[in-house]
Amino acid sequence: MPLRNIPSRTIARQFAHRPVFVLALAALALAAAPVTLDAQITITGTVTSLGGGGITNVNIDIAYALGGPSLSLSGDLTGVGGAFAVTILQGPGDTTYTQGGTYTIDFAPPPGHLKDTVDMVLNVPSGGGTQAIGTFPLEQGWVIAGQIVKMTGGVAVGVEGIDIDMRPDGGGGGSFLDLSWDTSGPDGSFSLTMPAATGVYDIFYAPPAPPNPPLGCGVSNPTANPNCALGVFPLETSGTFISLLPGQVHDVGVITMQNAHCVSGTFVNQLGQPLVGFDLQAFDTVTGVPHALLQDDTDCNGFFNTLVPEGTVDLLIRSVALNPPVAYAPVLFESLSVLNPINLGTVTTSPGFSVTGTVTRANGVTAVADAEIDVLDALTGALVYASNDRTNLLGQFDYLVPAGNWLLEVDAPLALVTTVVPQRIPLTVTGTGPVSMGTIILPNGFSISGRCVDDSIPAVPVPFVNVEFVVSSTQAPVDALHENAGAGGNFSAMLVPGTYDVQLIPPPGSNLQLTVVPLVALAANVNLFDIVMPVNQAVQFVRGDVDRNGSVSIGDAIGALQYLFNGFSISCLDSADADDSGSVNIGDAIGILTYLFAGGSPPAAPFPNPGVDPTADPLGCN
Repeated sequence: MPLRNIPSRTIARQFAHRPVFVLALAALALAAAPVTLDAQITITGTVTSLGGGGITNVNIDIAYALGGPSLSLSGDLTGVGGAFAVTILQGPGDTTYTQGGTYTIDFAPPPGHLKDTVDMVLNVPSGGGTQAIGTFPLEQGWVIAGQIVKMTGGVAVGVEGIDIDMRPDGGGGGSFLDLSWDTSGPDGSFSLTMPAATGVYDIFYAPPAPPNPPLGCGVSNPTANPNCALGVFPLETSGTFISLLPGQVHDVGVITMQNAHCVSGTFVNQLGQPLVGFDLQAFDTVTGVPHALLQDDTDCNGFFNTLVPEGTVDLLIRSVALNPPVAYAPVLFESLSVLNPINLGTVTTSPGFSVTGTVTRANGVTAVADAEIDVLDALTGALVYASNDRTNLLGQFDYLVPAGNWLLEVDAPLALVTTVVPQRIPLTVTGTGPVSMGTIILPNGFSISGRCVDDSIPAVPVPFVNVEFVVSSTQAPVDALHENAGAGGNFSAMLVPGTYDVQLIPPPGSNLQLTVVPLVALAANVNLFDIVMPVNQAVQFVRGDVDRNGSVSIGDAIGALQYLFNGFSISCLDSADADDSGSVNIGDAIGILTYLFAGGSPPAAPFPNPGVDPTADPLGCN
């Protein structure tokens, strides 16, 4: 069972509960004379194993049952033969121990026996005295040993204070065991005791839960997380078979926990009011696998501070409340690099409005289940909101989006990723009510893939190439999704059947030529394999000097217009692209005229002196 399904009762103690042991101290004989500060009560007895042998070095603690620190004691370790004589030290702060009430007493033995307690009524003399409370047998158990480490600078370093918990590996998750000495020591070593029962167990390693938060919002933040300093993420190991003979120890070896860092911030609405009880979720950016975060809700100040595993994650903040008075849109931090503690500052969201729709195959009938729905900025294309909720079995989605102009992106599920074409659709949310997108069709398609390499021998991949597709017959651009090459130079895109020119635009500063693969017929999946991008043989020109006579004049504007409307040829299209937009259009001719006669901005570089094009684009210069 994954860590995220651990029940909420473990808040007080991560993954496992400890037995509640009570000692009822009833004051049966309180004298009228006042109790002096020198009065003391001593409790005597013996701690043994079930076989009757005394257990040495059993630690004894007594505390108020309703909470608070343990009382001050002396003689709180058993001696040879298991005998003890615990004296409760009366004085400032301990003057109420003789009052009737309920107390807890813990017997914590060394490894090999389990913790235990007793219920009993103790006669507490007002002036102090000694009370024998008998013999307390402790159950024997099995010892599980190991060491917990994390990697720091390539070196394994022990992690102190990690809580270890166990439960039977029953598939559906059983009850957690009562363990003794289940916290790692200064060098990360531990030697815990579990009940003696042969079986297969899940073992959990986690930082302890932070102390219970205060009831209200005070000076100290309720969710301040002391585990940030430990810097490790909870770990679960499954399927550990344990069966021991008397005196044996099961050594789990060295347990390496994943490094982690705390991500903090404050979540507020558009009015700056804190949003309480919002949930944080983290997903591995590459695999999409969720991480089981703990203590990951915003508090009454809207503050959050939770451990996130080291690496690159998509971090989502969203409401998990049923029927909230105001529905707020989720906020996504895409590809968040978690290499150190991160403070996201104040994160603001707005009320969201329901955006619904149904995703189908090309026939408009067959539902596409598990399709991913994302919302992008209409101007930049950056991913802004992501629900990480997918379409249901009927292909339906219902997603909260704030008012504004967006792009709704629909990506195919894994089962269809190589057979249908993802879609990106304009979305306007007015803020006056829900928006229905109707039926969104994912047409059938095929993939174009390949790898960008340079012209060296052997070829070296060219990373982060901007890949564009145009329809060969019309040169109309195609709005392909997820098409650009990654760090290894590989690219892949899904398109509807047709014939395309593939344009590979090198990253800035690479000194490689824009490379075009023309007339790629797409009637099945096509792999272009290695596409060589040669070194740029730069041609110098002056921006705006369309006729290349060495100066910019009205004749250059006319030349650009003749190219656009009368089919005239231009030897250097880059020179006619006056604003360096990557295309030649009527705005370039107007820009030249405005510069010449109306004091407008001069053409983009290179101008007024010859030079090479500083940006890669489909235009050329012979």
